[in-house]
Order: sequence, then C-alpha cells, then structure tokens
Amino acid sequence: MKPVYYSIIKTAWGKCRIIFNKDHIISFHLPSRIPEFKKRDGLYQGGLQWVDKLITKVQHYFNGEKVEFDLKHVNLSLYSCFLKSVYQTLSHVKFGQLISYQELSLKAGFPTASRAAGNAMAGNPIPLIIPCHRVIRSDGNTGNFGYGRQYKIKMLQLEKSI
Repeated sequence: MKPVYYSIIKTAWGKCRIIFNKDHIISFHLPSRIPEFKKRDGLYQGGLQWVDKLITKVQHYFNGEKVEFDLKHVNLSLYSCFLKSVYQTLSHVKFGQLISYQELSLKAGFPTASRAAGNAMAGNPIPLIIPCHRVIRSDGNTGNFGYGRQYKIKMLQLEKSI
C-alpha cells in the first residue's frame, strides 16, 4: 500500500485540501468544506513535481486566472466504465464552458443516462479537477452542487460562464 499524503492549499477563497499518494489524487475538498482532519502524519513536505504544479494551479484558479486541469493523476481504473467515461468526457469541458447533464451523458456514450450523470457529479471525489461545477440542467438552470448552489454560481461567475 502506498503512503498517503495531504496538503492544505491556501487560496483567495479559503483553504482547500488535497489527499494523494505519490501517483494519484485520492480526494479534493474545495474551500469552506474541509472536514475535520486531525491527522498530522502525512503532511506533504514538497518534492512531487506534479503535486507542486497542482497546488499552484489551484491557487491561480481561485485568483480568477484561467487554469486547465487534466486527469493525468486521477486513477480512473477505480471507477466503473460509466463513471470513467463521464469523468473523461467532462475533463474536456474547459474553463468558462458549460455542458448539460443530458449532453454530458450523450457525449460519454450513455444517451439515456442524464440522471445518472447528475449522480456521478454528486459523487465526484475530486471537484474542480473533475469540473462538475460546469454541468448544468438543459433548461439553463445551474442545478445542484455538493457545496451549495450559490457556491457553484460563484465558481461559474469566476470563470465568466454565466
């Protein structure tokens, strides 16, 4: 079993937390919703170039800068065929763009699974990196978000997509 590390990332919006091993992101928490975490072992001390770059990208994002994330360090083999396809498809929705749940499921190869695509967004363990905040309802409504609808709107406004 690979050692697990975490890092608290200070951003303009507050603190984020990323949990990872030397190869992959395990989970990511946006500012304002970092669960209590008393573990002191595993605090990241630097040295993994991909993590250092990710930390910088997260900070730039919350400063309102256009940042693109990729899934290079997301272990997609942990997910079902459906989730893998949905997350990969969503990773191509860039900063400032939106996609509907229906369009996402269609592009992912599951044309009748828009509700399941919504559930995939709700269960996304790596928000921002897998940009579930960019998925909206077909009627243009923002839809729900694990951090609250207002948080989603704020992120979309930061990206100037609404």
